[in-house]
Amino acid sequence: MKMMLVGRRTALAFLALVASTSMSLPAAAQEGGETLAAMRRAGVAKIAIASVPRYAYLSPDGQPQGYLVEISQAAMKALGVTKVEATVTTFDAMIPGLQARQFDFVPAGLNITSARCKVVAFSNPVTAQQDGLYTLPGNPRKLTSYASVAQTPEALLAVLAGSNQEAYALQIGVKPAQLVKVPDVSAGIAAVTGARTPSCSASSASLTRNSAA
Repeated sequence: MKMMLVGRRTALAFLALVASTSMSLPAAAQEGGETLAAMRRAGVAKIAIASVPRYAYLSPDGQPQGYLVEISQAAMKALGVTKVEATVTTFDAMIPGLQARQFDFVPAGLNITSARCKVVAFSNPVTAQQDGLYTLPGNPRKLTSYASVAQTPEALLAVLAGSNQEAYALQIGVKPAQLVKVPDVSAGIAAVTGARTPSCSASSASLTRNSAA
């Protein structure tokens, strides 16, 4: 395995509390207060996570783990909510699930964008990450960045569905047909080792942890 940094650092934040485009700031604050009150009554906060070890994942016995989960648990405890229950989903399903009230908030670490700010509220940034590119030893296709993938039309890139890496790859010029969407980092690494794709992009920390497992 070879994993290289690809030079893009992002600041990520929690998503919380549905806020419609027509909702005023006082109304949005009231919405947030009602959500917190409901969590306190239930004694549990329902969250959505992607399976991205180190950040968030489920242990073999089904318990949510990872430092984003730990931050969530600490914050909820301070707010009087004693338990956090996690559902594993893909990044592109998180905001729709939040809007449908399937989750109370999403500690997924998604990029803050103007489009997302129209429908959800964000916390302050909680982490900064650098993307990594996973390839086979020797990097047979000589892929070193998103741009190099874009410049090699026959090269495929595995990305987590709905992830920041997917969005950035498209922004740089990687064609949609070049992207192989996978549910988690382990599946992305398997796509490379199984010769489905020559490369996989995810956070460098996640790639390092999963490739060492």
